[in-house]
Amino acid sequence: MYRLYCQNLKNYLEINKAGNFNEFRLRITRPLLFLADVEKYKKLKKEDVLYKEVNNLVYEINKNKYIRFDTFSWELWALDFRSEKDDSFPKEIVDEQLKLINLLLGIQYWI
Repeated sequence: MYRLYCQNLKNYLEINKAGNFNEFRLRITRPLLFLADVEKYKKLKKEDVLYKEVNNLVYEINKNKYIRFDTFSWELWALDFRSEKDDSFPKEIVDEQLKLINLLLGIQYWI
């Protein structure tokens, strides 16, 4: 599941960079990039806002209703991603990020 996520994220970025894309689509993917790269995630400082945003996303993935998130959350745990709730991020953006992660765990962006 994690490999599928990483490949689909790469394909998603390629598709959106090639055409006329909405900046919002790429802006919300920034923390998703760190979910796809364990080494970069580990280099983030604990005080970094991006680190907190990634950890909040992992928390939301753990508690979310999407069926694909069950397996994905176990894989994130195995890769040593932290799950920490942080209410400082706008719920609307977090919801959009979760919807995108759910799509990336499917075959919508598989090439």
